[in-house]
Amino acid sequence: MSNAEQAAKPGNDTVNMAEPDVERMVSAVERLAGAAPKISPSINDLPISVRAVLGYKHLKISDIMKLRAGSILEIERRPGQFVDLVAGDKIIARGELVVCEGDPGELGICIVEFGAGSD
Repeated sequence: MSNAEQAAKPGNDTVNMAEPDVERMVSAVERLAGAAPKISPSINDLPISVRAVLGYKHLKISDIMKLRAGSILEIERRPGQFVDLVAGDKIIARGELVVCEGDPGELGICIVEFGAGSD
């Protein structure tokens, strides 16, 4: 009886590194995949924070200390460029800033790009 046949016997915990039994490994993976817990539909109800990012600027501490009311901080974004919607560290969408119809003092984002193409 070969080592692979011995290792394949039920109840035998011996592992033969020289002759892996691929069929047995595939079977074990399939059994584990079938036993995976189902994801509850309530996952759709989990809250996720989303940030609208207009731009970034790297400053030295000395430059931050000089900021005062009325200071203008230039960012690397031009008028008309999209705003990034960020969840975690991933850009999930891009859009244009718009004035909301209900409250003219409130801004919103009109989504222009969504998903993997936004990265």
